[in-house]
Amino acid sequence: MTTIATTKLYQLIITGLIKLTIIVLLYFAIQPEPYHYYETMRVIICLLFAMLGAQEFKNKEALLCAFCWGCAALFQPIKKVEMGRNSWVVIDEVVLIAVAVWIIIEVVLYFKIKRVTFKI
Repeated sequence: MTTIATTKLYQLIITGLIKLTIIVLLYFAIQPEPYHYYETMRVIICLLFAMLGAQEFKNKEALLCAFCWGCAALFQPIKKVEMGRNSWVVIDEVVLIAVAVWIIIEVVLYFKIKRVTFKI
């Protein structure tokens, strides 16, 4: 039998891996890469942010849901947002930092809650 804490830990690990994938893709997007890398990256990041947005919608986290779906709309590959290379580098860096901070906050909150439940 899995407990609620174990399920929450699995969910934290899976969403953490999704976010780490986004961070790695965005890190390489900051470097000069062939154009097909950016096209592939847009598809993958759009799908991953849409998945995260659906998860946050399910968790009733409106701000994170809006952030995820906004990023999915920004990186969507169908009607590309036309900007210069420098603008995209800044956007990639901002989103990369935001997702990294999101991971750190979730991990800290998980272990803070875990520590409080052990004291009871």
